[in-house]
Amino acid sequence: MKQIYFIAALLIISISFIAASCKKNRHLVIEKDISTLSLPELKSTLSGNWRLIYTWQFYNGKKDYSNTYINFYNFSDSIKWIENNVEIVKTIATYSKTRNYFSEDSTYLIYFSIPSQNAFHNWSAEKIKNDTLVIMEQTSNPTSYYLLK
Repeated sequence: MKQIYFIAALLIISISFIAASCKKNRHLVIEKDISTLSLPELKSTLSGNWRLIYTWQFYNGKKDYSNTYINFYNFSDSIKWIENNVEIVKTIATYSKTRNYFSEDSTYLIYFSIPSQNAFHNWSAEKIKNDTLVIMEQTSNPTSYYLLK
């Protein structure tokens, strides 16, 4: 009988330790969908200096960035891209409401070009997850951009 009490006590203590350790690892993730905001709300949300942390693409995987910033200017619609304290591009962005490439929802696309690289971007601002802005390139093999303010 003493063995049953001993095993029961060990079981209760073990369950208590497991439950306590699970509670310590939990954290609240706040995700806000910004893809359906009105144009003034979207521009206000994006406005400011954002640090590019990393990009992710299905075929190429994750690419980390250490000193890259993207500035969105609310009233002039311009975007400035800075890498290692060098301005890569400062251009005007065009915002147009259209169907999202990956769903039936409509969203504002942010289009801008980089003439020096003979490239253009067609972004949609998808969400803010905690303090991270997620922007997705609207192509068949999209690049997702993860930025911190």
